[in-house]
Amino acid sequence: MGQTLDTPRINWRVRRRREATERQRRQGEALTHLTFLVQEMMTLLSHAEHADRSLVALGPELRPSAARAFRKSAAALRSVEASVADEKALDEALRAADELALAIRRQQDDQSGETFAAGGLVTAIRRVLASVTPEELASLGR
Repeated sequence: MGQTLDTPRINWRVRRRREATERQRRQGEALTHLTFLVQEMMTLLSHAEHADRSLVALGPELRPSAARAFRKSAAALRSVEASVADEKALDEALRAADELALAIRRQQDDQSGETFAAGGLVTAIRRVLASVTPEELASLGR
């Protein structure tokens, strides 16, 4: 029994494969989480952004900012390598999410529409981006 437990420390190939397996497992968990968040955004938009509603999630004022945030977030996700997004793409996506949040605040100040669903989209976008943020940045609250 003791020999079996000590074998991975002795056999470097087992240890290397274990690290690769653990990395693959973490990437799988992150992908599952991202899938859930993207599905959440799709559901929110499909229920709260259509012509039959008098108050829509985004409306014409927020759609351009939301589209930009989605495009920049998609670019950041495409740039992921080893579970971390490219820093420039990530910064652009975070800036676009901040711009969408600012546009929502302006709409709230003007009292020109319902903004809860749009705020939920900003939160979901930020959560998606946080899942591909390097640990150092995540600890700083980026």
